[in-house]
Amino acid sequence: VEQVLARVHRALPARELDGPGPAALRRALRRPPEDLLALAAETLDAPARAALRAELARDYAHLARGARQCGGLIGDLELLTLENHSALHRASARLAVAQIADTAAELEARLPLRVRRRQASRGRTPTRVEDESAYPIGGYASLSTVGGIESLVSSELIYMTSVAERQAGEVDLFDLRWATGELLKYTRDESVHTRPARSISFVLDPGLDRARVKDSEAPVQRIVLALAAMIACIRKLAAWLDATQLRLSIVLLADETGGQPLRSEGELCRLILRSHIEAKTVDILEVASLDQARGVAEAARGSSDLIWLLGPGQMPRLPGADPENLREHALAGGEAQPRLWTELSRNERSTRELTVRETAQIHAWAQVIDELLQALI
Repeated sequence: VEQVLARVHRALPARELDGPGPAALRRALRRPPEDLLALAAETLDAPARAALRAELARDYAHLARGARQCGGLIGDLELLTLENHSALHRASARLAVAQIADTAAELEARLPLRVRRRQASRGRTPTRVEDESAYPIGGYASLSTVGGIESLVSSELIYMTSVAERQAGEVDLFDLRWATGELLKYTRDESVHTRPARSISFVLDPGLDRARVKDSEAPVQRIVLALAAMIACIRKLAAWLDATQLRLSIVLLADETGGQPLRSEGELCRLILRSHIEAKTVDILEVASLDQARGVAEAARGSSDLIWLLGPGQMPRLPGADPENLREHALAGGEAQPRLWTELSRNERSTRELTVRETAQIHAWAQVIDELLQALI
């Protein structure tokens, strides 16, 4: 309830809402519910309490206006807390999940709803479905705004204006929808058993353990921003690459002593991405060396991308074997301003470095994530 009211209050911050103190709440909790209801009815029905009734009505109307403007009353944080209450019994765990979930949602809201995918595929592979009779093969599967004119839905022709109307200066809605890419077309399901395979792995370097610092202009710690950015990327990739056989991996790299300093963060990511893990789209692994981390990406079918999440002061490592089906990227998540390297290789000319200079770190991270997703998609 406190989280829901805080979200409503943030939507309408112009008015302060006061509440009873802890002592008054403790006194009320000691009384039987019947006595509280009788006291409330007697107090509110009294003629001398007309001003109190009017004030309460204004406060409830204020809450209703805030509820209409805050988008959703129940967010990811509330769902995560309710679904994983036994695992989040500690206040520190609840705070960490709240900060990661809220920051990830804010970053997702700053990303585009859809992107244009590359036409060329970098590899196709059979899916896990073995029974071909379980799903239709060929034909039209759905409607979308992408595709050729030969797949145009016939009902879209009603937007075409006559020759006389066009000569009179009327706007042809068919041409307008064509130019803006809003015409509906049938999407052909060539085969659900031979679809592009994509594998994207996020390797969390143990150096991120040194990113548990909070800058004065940032709302949360640097490591929280890095984890939230990774979760926002995973959710967007799962939504945008839904037509592919997608495998997303979070790889926890061990430190020099063989320990896992980011294991607790991995468990928090497991809770936040629970639905994706149950859908067999995301998995969380622990490896002991850099070669094992690269081996996770190299062993994947189809095209593969590897994103290194580095700690403060670290530089990206150039790939060793540099196989054809593997591209590597790096994201400096432990610094005040995030840095991004896309498509790392031995040839420095194919490596692009991006450093965003923004006063607000949340804006800088949103821009860096957008660039990374464009390179992946």
